[in-house]
Amino acid sequence: MLAILTPVAFAAILSMPSAAQNQPKLTAMLGAEGLFFTVKDLGKFPLLLLLRNDSGTAVEPAKLGSRIFLDGRPVKGGLIDAFFSSGPLGPGKSLAPGKHASTGLLLSLVVKTPGAHRLVWRGAGFSSNEVRLLVAEKPGD
Repeated sequence: MLAILTPVAFAAILSMPSAAQNQPKLTAMLGAEGLFFTVKDLGKFPLLLLLRNDSGTAVEPAKLGSRIFLDGRPVKGGLIDAFFSSGPLGPGKSLAPGKHASTGLLLSLVVKTPGAHRLVWRGAGFSSNEVRLLVAEKPGD
């Protein structure tokens, strides 16, 4: 599935009806503002993350052990680990039933090399849509 999520698409997700109150459910969306990039441009564009709590109980996103997967492998270390340990999805943050948290990080923190790449965001109880990107070494490649 190929997906480009703009702020308008995120707003559409937020207006979707919630799941039944007693059925634990999380909806995760991952998006990028484009499909084609150069390696140099990756530092200019965000990878957008949205997590919506469709369950009847509050959830602490930091306890879900979420990871971004690049081409089937978890992205680890440095700024990625710091990203998931702070901000709107970090420790001590609670996501009430029916509420959402959204944030973003630069694509350059996740994708480092040219080529065709697949990105997915997963954690305990959720998996986002897959985003596919094409990254060229330089314009015209």
